[in-house]
Order: sequence, then C-alpha cells, then structure tokens
Amino acid sequence: MPTLKAYQLLQSIQQQMAVRAMPPERYDQFLMQFRDEVEVQKPTFWQNMNYLFSYQFGYMYFRYLAWNFIGRQDDVQGKLENDHGNWLSGISAIDNAHLGSQKNLPSDVLNNKARNTYYFLPFLFRNF
Repeated sequence: MPTLKAYQLLQSIQQQMAVRAMPPERYDQFLMQFRDEVEVQKPTFWQNMNYLFSYQFGYMYFRYLAWNFIGRQDDVQGKLENDHGNWLSGISAIDNAHLGSQKNLPSDVLNNKARNTYYFLPFLFRNF
C-alpha cells in the first residue's frame, strides 16, 4: 500500500507533468525513493506486439514513409500531436481531415523550410 508521502509526491509530479515534461533525473529519483511501494509490471507479449504495430509501424514507420513520398509538416519532433512532425499532402481536404484546418497558420509555420507538400505524386508513382 503506497504511503501518503508517496501519494503526495506522485500528485506533485503529475501536476508538473501537466505543465512541462519531468526531467529524467527526477523520475529516477522518484523510483529509487519509492521502489518498495511502486510495482512495475513487465508487459506481456501481446502488449509488446500491440505497441510494435500501433506505435512503431503505425506511427513512426508510416510517418517517415509519408514524409518522403507524401510531404512533411515541419522539422520539429512530433509526439503524437497535430502541431508538429506529421505528414502533409498539400491537398486541403485530406490535410484538414488529418490535421485540422491549415488556413490560419502563423507565417513561421507556413514558411518553414522543412514544410514540403508533394500532393501524393511520389507515393502514387513510386513503382513506375
């Protein structure tokens, strides 16, 4: 049963995470301090397979493939969000469905040198 001190520390960490990312040394410190109260369960084979197909293949691999053959939103590392690091086709209907409206973006986003739109052409003609 976690102690009240561990619960309070976890609450404060969760509040900090809502504002900004927790530094790794703080996370290590938490795990070392409360290693007797914190239970870490090893993921099952099927949880690992779900992670492999949904995140590694579904998000990371397809996104990299799409950057090269469909287009790229920007050069900022994406974290499963619509603001950065996604593929972008240049076709308004597809981009609006995938990322939301692209009309009122700031000029620094629109003029980003990494923002490339290929309109699916390399993707469609890759086998010819």
